[in-house]
Amino acid sequence: MIVLYILLAIIALIVLAFSFRLTLQLDYHEMVELEVRYLFFRFKLLPWEKKEKAPKEEKPVEQKPPEEKKPNDKPAKPNPLKAFWQNEGVDGVIALLKETARIVSGMFRSIFKHVIIDKLFLQMYIGSGDAAQTANDYGKVCAEVFPALGAICSVMKVRKYDVDLSPDFLANQNETELHAIITLRPIFVTNAAVVMAVRLLFNVFKVLFSKPDKSNENRMKIKETKQGGASS
Repeated sequence: MIVLYILLAIIALIVLAFSFRLTLQLDYHEMVELEVRYLFFRFKLLPWEKKEKAPKEEKPVEQKPPEEKKPNDKPAKPNPLKAFWQNEGVDGVIALLKETARIVSGMFRSIFKHVIIDKLFLQMYIGSGDAAQTANDYGKVCAEVFPALGAICSVMKVRKYDVDLSPDFLANQNETELHAIITLRPIFVTNAAVVMAVRLLFNVFKVLFSKPDKSNENRMKIKETKQGGASS
């Protein structure tokens, strides 16, 4: 009985810990910052600190012929946050929104329904120094940003939402600012994940152990016999 009480206490503590809200805050204005808050703990995930390595002595290396790539090799998909960190600017924000929309609208759609966007503020000023090029770039950015945001907001709950995309015909470069606060309760996400896994397993077992439908075969046989009788 003591072991049972201990197990129940551990399960209760896990459920309690998963019931508290987890907050992610993403800010971008000339610099990417990502912070995670849980209870009174704060973890700053971005910016990453780049450690400078001591220079190494260069040794002569024999040149080898370049290896041919196999046709079956597929390039690995980049991490959206890492791509955002490397690209930044308008291209980085668009890549982040498109990748997020793809993940949210995929098979994990039921899980992301429990994620809440408390605040989403996006501001972009598109400028290239040339009026025609600025108008062209502005149209391309709108065609990329608004469908991605629509897919995200149609799945996740959004409380405050403001997007400002404007062409700046006097500027020589783009300016971007992004501010997002996302909250979730891990227990809801884990429950949705468990339900989705059970449904997938149920569908797999249903396909594996279901009997083949012979109704189509019987219909074909009846049709053939009718055609044979009509021809005779």
